Amino acid sequence: MLANVHQPTDNMDYGFELAWNEEPIRTITHGGVIVPRERGRARSLEFKLRYKTKAELMDNAFALDQTQGVSKPVIVAVDPTESTYLHHEFMYGLIDSMGPMEYTTLNLWQKSYRVIEML
Repeated sequence: MLANVHQPTDNMDYGFELAWNEEPIRTITHGGVIVPRERGRARSLEFKLRYKTKAELMDNAFALDQTQGVSKPVIVAVDPTESTYLHHEFMYGLIDSMGPMEYTTLNLWQKSYRVIEML
């Protein structure tokens, strides 16, 4: 086994944000001309695991934070059953930000992530 796998028991929230991530590199000359430098773009994926029990988040998401952190790669598949856009929604990358476990309501918790693709 390479690593632990976690698929949430249910997905009551389908929201995720898929975007291109690009850090601008610009130089301003003495005459005021902006000279951009282009470099590779990486995709970013933001999502929240919402409406989860404390046990599910502690056993899986919180454990993922501890083992992988922001320096070890992860694989995220938004919908593994997707056939048309799976290659767009499948990402191998690093966790850029991992939000805290939040107690929302009625014994339900949530946790947010942002993953940036490794080029």
